[in-house]
Amino acid sequence: MTRNSQTTPTHPLPETDPAHGSQISDPVERVIARGLDRAGIRFQHGRSYPALDFYLPDFDLHIECKRASTPRIAEQMSRFDRVIAIQSLEAAEIFTSWLTGSAAP
Repeated sequence: MTRNSQTTPTHPLPETDPAHGSQISDPVERVIARGLDRAGIRFQHGRSYPALDFYLPDFDLHIECKRASTPRIAEQMSRFDRVIAIQSLEAAEIFTSWLTGSAAP
């Protein structure tokens, strides 16, 4: 898959799930949504895909975002085999910089 930071967004606002138009209110999830969109990676957001925060159908991969560690994350992640956990806004920004090939903040 070619990644291009000049890719046209798949939706008008990074705060919106491209598949369903639902609002993404969590700041960590918004950073991830923006990065996935800029990298041209299709995703479903947790409010429309009731599992973890994001599902990447082309990779059969889930992403769970947390601002801080919680006991609940272990239970959530145990339901799926392929999960990336991202904890903190800073970690989300670094992760998305890797996706898009841009310099880390």
